[in-house]
Amino acid sequence: QLAKGRQMIGGNFNYNYNSRSNRDTSGNRPQQNSKNTYFTGTLRYGYFITDQIVVGITGFYSQGAGNGQSYFLDQGQSYQSTFSQSSNAYSAGVFSRYYKMLCKSRFAVFGNLTATYGMGDTKYKNTYSQSGGSGSDESIQSTSTYSLGFSPGITYFVNNRIGLETYFGNLGFSAQKYENSRNGKKMQEGTNSNINSNLNFSFSSLFIGLNFYFGGNTR
Repeated sequence: QLAKGRQMIGGNFNYNYNSRSNRDTSGNRPQQNSKNTYFTGTLRYGYFITDQIVVGITGFYSQGAGNGQSYFLDQGQSYQSTFSQSSNAYSAGVFSRYYKMLCKSRFAVFGNLTATYGMGDTKYKNTYSQSGGSGSDESIQSTSTYSLGFSPGITYFVNNRIGLETYFGNLGFSAQKYENSRNGKKMQEGTNSNINSNLNFSFSSLFIGLNFYFGGNTR
């Protein structure tokens, strides 16, 4: 799998869904219902320039959506609101990875270095009504982000063409530019930067990726 001239293509995917319903029998606290979905996907293609070292390109996409309602009644005054949220983000970049086989096993550890540029937006909308009136509010946040990250991981080779892998967090730096608008009017813009050290070896946080290896000369 790791010989010079080999190629790999693969990805990681994740989907989350949750719903919540709160109901207070006294009628004095908010009654809430909400649903949220979230999907992320990463694709990559790489070429082994030497044994154990692969370089390539990668792309990422995420999409989220949520909606809900809340109702509040207190001393004869009622308040009701309906909200929705949607987000889209994508990025593209390059990566380099070094593999190290663990003795004569099917396992290999690796270090993955990635540089990407991405864009995204998140939209919020809230419609409300209360005793004496009603209204709506809509806001949008747009972002563009540069990032550089290093992730350690481990791969299990099922055979000479298929590998299952997972990461153990990320060490990285990112710089972001953002713009916030409300009801069609720009309200705020700015920049921020972040250095993170999110290494996590808990099994509850692991996810599985899949790679296919082909071409070149296998050994």
